[in-house]
Amino acid sequence: QVNYRFADWYYVISEDVYKKIHLTKSDIIKVSEEAEKEGFGVDNFRELQERGLEKVPSPDQLP
Repeated sequence: QVNYRFADWYYVISEDVYKKIHLTKSDIIKVSEEAEKEGFGVDNFRELQERGLEKVPSPDQLP
């Protein structure tokens, strides 16, 4: 179904162009200085486990 829908919308590009526009995970996700200092272990998520996540209002409750 997706192939049928977008069959006319594809482009053939060279490998050089692909390398210029291709983003890797490290290009998109950056580590904050605070996270670098505190670390990434499971213990760093214990506070979140205890505190919980803030509830996001439902769309009908938004201003």
